[in-house]
Amino acid sequence: MTIKVFPDKRTLAKYANNYFLNIAQKSIEEHGAFFAALSGGSTPKDVYRMLGQRKPDNDISWEHIHIFWSDERSVPPDHPESNYGMAYNAWLKSSPIPVKNIHRVPTQKEPEEAALAYQHQILSTLGTHPRFDLILLGLGTNGHTASIFPGHIKVINSKKLVMADYIEKLSSWRITFTPHLINNAREIIFLVAGSHKADILHRVLSTPPLPETLPAQAIHPLDGKLDWFIDKDASSSLDSSIIHTSSS
Repeated sequence: MTIKVFPDKRTLAKYANNYFLNIAQKSIEEHGAFFAALSGGSTPKDVYRMLGQRKPDNDISWEHIHIFWSDERSVPPDHPESNYGMAYNAWLKSSPIPVKNIHRVPTQKEPEEAALAYQHQILSTLGTHPRFDLILLGLGTNGHTASIFPGHIKVINSKKLVMADYIEKLSSWRITFTPHLINNAREIIFLVAGSHKADILHRVLSTPPLPETLPAQAIHPLDGKLDWFIDKDASSSLDSSIIHTSSS
C-alpha cells in the first residue's frame, strides 16, 4: 500500500489526472486495452474535469479504453446525483473514447435487474474472470466506499461481482461493485480530500480491520496495487511514518 499526500486538492487532482493517463497507455501497450472504473464524488470530479480540459494525447489509442462505474445511484443518467452524468458532463462528452466503450449502469431497469445486467456487461467485455486495470474509489465519512455501506455484510462478503442494495438511511437504492470484484483489480486508487475526512481516514488506515463497520477496510487487492492519494487536510490525523509526501 502506498499513501501519497499532496499540498492541496488541486495538486492531488492534477497528479491523479496524469497518473490515470499513464496507466491507460501502459495497459494498452501491455495487453491491448484499458479497463477503468470511475467513482463519484467531488475529488474525482476535479480529475474528470481536468481530463476534459486537456488536449487528447495522440499517443493513446482511445478506441481501446473502456469506462465503467464502481457504483451508481438508481437514478436516470441525466439526474443531478448520477455518477455517470457527473463524469459524462465533466469529461466523457468531449473525450475521444468511443460511445460504445462507455458502459454506464442501466439504471432504467429495476435495481436488482440493473445489477445483474451490469455484471453481464462486465463479463462480456472483460471475460469470465474480469480484472480491471484501474478502479477509482472514494471514502465516505462513515467509512463506506463505492456503495458498500457499514453493516451491509451481504455485499461485503458476496461472491457476486455487482449487487443492488437498498440504503435505508438514505432511502435509496445503489448498484455497486463488490469487494470480490474490486480486489481483483490490477490497481486501486482511493482519492480523499478535505479536513472532514481526516478522522475516518485515520480510522480506516490505522485501526485493526473491521470491514463490517468500516467497509473501506475490505479493499485489499489479491494481486495488485493499492494507492491512497490524499491532500494535506485529510492527512492531518495520520502518523507521518506511513505516508509519502508529494508536491506534484
